[in-house]
Amino acid sequence: VVDTVIEILAPERTGALATRLDAARRVQRLRVEPGDYKAIAAAARDRHRAAHLTLVVLNTVEAARSVYKALRGGPADCSLLHSRFRGIERATLMSDVAGRPEDRIVVSTQVIEAGIDLSAVVLITEAAPWPSLVQRAGRCNRTGLLNADAELWWIPPGKPAPYDQRDIDAACAQLEVLQARQVTGEDLLAGDVQVHEEQV
Repeated sequence: VVDTVIEILAPERTGALATRLDAARRVQRLRVEPGDYKAIAAAARDRHRAAHLTLVVLNTVEAARSVYKALRGGPADCSLLHSRFRGIERATLMSDVAGRPEDRIVVSTQVIEAGIDLSAVVLITEAAPWPSLVQRAGRCNRTGLLNADAELWWIPPGKPAPYDQRDIDAACAQLEVLQARQVTGEDLLAGDVQVHEEQV
């Protein structure tokens, strides 16, 4: 297998593409205890901004359900996305979220990492293997129109499952290096973070 790297040349980095490539978000550690889902929900509620999307990504369905339960009935509309919904239900939920993302908190698992075009001003995520974190970060200020306001808040998970603890530790170490920095997707892709083959 030959790895081919497709590079975007400088003359091509114009207009809407340049705006998206330059999309930045500030990386910050969320100072709550890992696995304290009520505190994570409270942080999402506190950081949510009217007329914008807040995205909370957890590593397990149980964690996502716990955060969603704590957020339900609050001032902002709240949606839950995970892989245990039947395909037709999940498609309907994703379509609803994508069609009306404003003033909403979306709580999700890894299903948010691909296949849905969202641009949140606030992302709160549990640490995960680096490729997953890069995908999740790409849902924060995806459009590149919120550079001054976009925030990526992270926290180690209460338990590593379904991932390898070494991958979680490596991602946390890299996120600590990035603390308080504004980073683009290209900055994150450039991170030399080891990922082990046996991850689920």
